[in-house]
Amino acid sequence: MSSIIDAHVHLWDPARGDYGWLTPALPTLYRRIDPQELHEQLTRAGVHGAVLVQAAPTEAESDYLLSIAERTPWVRGVVGWVDFDAPDIEQRIAARARQAKFVGVRPMLQDIEDVDWILHPSRGRALSALASHGLVFDALIKPVHMARIEQIARRHPDLSIVIDHAAKPTIGNELSPSWRESLRALASHPNVVCKLSGLLTEVAPGVEPSQVLDCAEVVLQLFGPSRVLWGSDWPVLTLASSYDQWHALTQRALSSLSVSDRNAVTGGNAVRIYRMKTPPAAPAILLHPDDNVLVCCRAVRAGERFNISESEVIHVLQDTDLGHKLARRGLSEGDKVIKYGAPIGSMKAAVLAGGWIHLHNMKSDYISAHTRAARVDAI
Repeated sequence: MSSIIDAHVHLWDPARGDYGWLTPALPTLYRRIDPQELHEQLTRAGVHGAVLVQAAPTEAESDYLLSIAERTPWVRGVVGWVDFDAPDIEQRIAARARQAKFVGVRPMLQDIEDVDWILHPSRGRALSALASHGLVFDALIKPVHMARIEQIARRHPDLSIVIDHAAKPTIGNELSPSWRESLRALASHPNVVCKLSGLLTEVAPGVEPSQVLDCAEVVLQLFGPSRVLWGSDWPVLTLASSYDQWHALTQRALSSLSVSDRNAVTGGNAVRIYRMKTPPAAPAILLHPDDNVLVCCRAVRAGERFNISESEVIHVLQDTDLGHKLARRGLSEGDKVIKYGAPIGSMKAAVLAGGWIHLHNMKSDYISAHTRAARVDAI
């Protein structure tokens, strides 16, 4: 089965202090959004991986996202930010290109007052450097910017350009003809692709959410399935809908495509366009950075060694089956077992790092739905 990749999600922590747009006026978003919460959304929808996209115009935020990506196998890439006006911009981009999960750059064009900002000749240095290092230029734009990005596509034919959220058209009962024609012009350049993402938040008041299907149809017609990437824009998405609702709606939008074309839109294109490194199949994964256990993705054998980050190695001490847990570090009798960042039980006996954890040496606090139902029936 092909991997499904959400090509556009965000994680943030307002306490970091560099998200100018993120204020208490957006109470549902103005809070820490962590990998566990995102992973729960992805897992429920059957999505296997994600691309983290910048939400602050600072290189510090890019480092923050990369630190998450390094310890999180299902994060397949990071679209970050660089200072296009830095005197050493070429060197900065070269340094980012050496980071395995750094796949692209996104200046926040929609928030820059000068709509011609990206066209200034001085910024061509950054765009040329992105192209030479195989990094993607994610264009966070509105319809007013579309003609400008077409000029960039023409000036830099070797630069891979991704139009975020189909350039954020206003979605009413009818789509704007000018948006459609501007998108057609962009689609005429083979180095431009489009994200099918972030559309529900553009639906006009009183308009049915299903109107995004018309927008999706235009995107697919103009770019073709080989040049469209599926994403959610979660958690911004939650201002208008749930992850599950968006996933179901886009499944409808893609229902007429062949299986291979659907696989391309929902994952294959993201892997190709962002030039993702194909990771070796992880024997076990860390579900949350605070966990002290790993979950086996396959049966592992005593003596195996594998990395869960660049600096952390696990040495398997005992044969352990698929779905069972390995100790990330040594645990003593009575220690809490932490999975998904929360306690799920406690140790009945000590175990060394890399040891098998199951009901023989762990007391579980988890009560299955089957057990709960049996207890209710017995009352």
